[in-house]
Amino acid sequence: MKRSGPFLLLVPLLFVVAFVMTILLLLQPPPTGACGVAGEPIGPATGNLGGVSGTGITAAELATVRSSPLARNNSFTEGVFHSTAYGPPWGVDPQSGVDQGAGIATAAGLRLNGGAPRKYFVATDPAVISSGQWLYIWPNPFQWRGAFLAADTGSAINGRDIDFYDWRGRSFQLAWSKPVTVSRAPMSGLGPGPADMQPGAFAPPLATTPTAPPAAAATGPVLNLGDSLAVGSGPELERKLTGRTVTTLAARDRTSAQGLSILRGVSTVPSTIVVQLGTNDSDVSAFRANVRSIVAVARLASAKVWWVNISRPVLNGTSASELNAVLTAEAARQDNLQIIDWKAAVAAATVQLSDGVHPTAAGYEKRATLIADALAGADSTLGACASAAPGSLGELAGSPEQIVNGVVEYAHANGFPNVTVESVRVANAAHSVQTTSGNTSDHKGPPDFAWAADISNGNAPTPQMDALAATIAGAFSIPWQGSGLVSAGNAEYRLQLIYRTCGGGDHWNHIHFGVKKVFFLIIRRTGSSTPRPC
Repeated sequence: MKRSGPFLLLVPLLFVVAFVMTILLLLQPPPTGACGVAGEPIGPATGNLGGVSGTGITAAELATVRSSPLARNNSFTEGVFHSTAYGPPWGVDPQSGVDQGAGIATAAGLRLNGGAPRKYFVATDPAVISSGQWLYIWPNPFQWRGAFLAADTGSAINGRDIDFYDWRGRSFQLAWSKPVTVSRAPMSGLGPGPADMQPGAFAPPLATTPTAPPAAAATGPVLNLGDSLAVGSGPELERKLTGRTVTTLAARDRTSAQGLSILRGVSTVPSTIVVQLGTNDSDVSAFRANVRSIVAVARLASAKVWWVNISRPVLNGTSASELNAVLTAEAARQDNLQIIDWKAAVAAATVQLSDGVHPTAAGYEKRATLIADALAGADSTLGACASAAPGSLGELAGSPEQIVNGVVEYAHANGFPNVTVESVRVANAAHSVQTTSGNTSDHKGPPDFAWAADISNGNAPTPQMDALAATIAGAFSIPWQGSGLVSAGNAEYRLQLIYRTCGGGDHWNHIHFGVKKVFFLIIRRTGSSTPRPC
């Protein structure tokens, strides 16, 4: 009985804490602006819908859309678009007077039959994005990280307009109106979702049941994609993979970025892709982004990637071990990527190199044997929907550093080439310890507890910074109105977005994005902004 005393004293305190937090929640205004119409539901993530790449669209429906005249231009434009939503109930909306049409079929021929089928597609201006194209859009009303199909258009869709088909009804449709980023590559190049697409290069048909494993990797055609090492091993690989068609797309001095470009142009991606790239790379961050995009291309085609790791001298200050660490980390989080350990074979002196990089004729034969043996032991199952890994833009998982690095990598690939994971690490080391309010800055970490990045591409606000801030806010559901100091979060993380303001210090000409681990619910609050430079 003696143990019950302190517990009974704690009970009233807990009630007081709960009461105070309830009052604070009630006093908060509903989110507006970047979070949609106040009080309207945006809705939970809707997930995989089946069909082609989880979009709910069958291979036959995809073929119908791609045979439409709206698909002939092969147009694709990336960047920031304005997005809205439409869908059932069909007919004239009694509140807005807008005629939603009969909903029998889209302009590109996708049948809806006047109902509300669950499908991920959008209406676009076919002169900007033609029907039949796969595209990534973030944020979106469904929190879906996979592909959307351009499959409709309308008189109100002009230029950089995107209209999401939303089967969930008018309240969801009216709640959605915001800027979005459109890309043919995955946002930040990782996470579940579709592969990047070359403009005009349509994705191959996929299995209509994503939960079923694709054909065994050891029986189909093989794409040998790479540099001079792929050129040298290609003939031996053809001889060893008896009964399989091997297509070699390789060239001397090719980088992973060039290989990605080649892969995007492949009209039909086979179920097995052997990648021999990286020997000519020296930018670790860019290499990581390219690896993720190549793996994403393969995922869209239900293909598996077998990447031969790297053995070479240091190039422009970058070692093979640094690039191989990227491959190892990506293989641990991507279920359709497996590493073939060429570096170990070289280290064990089982092969000879003629110049420190290229093997002798006997070495090429052993390299081809290593690849063929790996394919022969291939796992015939491939998960259709990998879970998002820490580091995705908009994915609250992992350490604060991983979450921030996802934003940094996205920024690096979208108009901020000087912003890298390494540059952020260096800047944070030199950053002041305390904030203007006397707290410890997120920049100072430790990275498992807190991390932040300052992102800029000019001495004054730029359209690219404006768009990036809006994209970050949309991806993490931060209530953003174009400027200010805004904190948001959940029971595990506190997020902070600061830009175009003197609040919290001089953040007029750069975006501050910080993440900290917390233990209680963070109440959303918007700090003041200033219309003039600090």
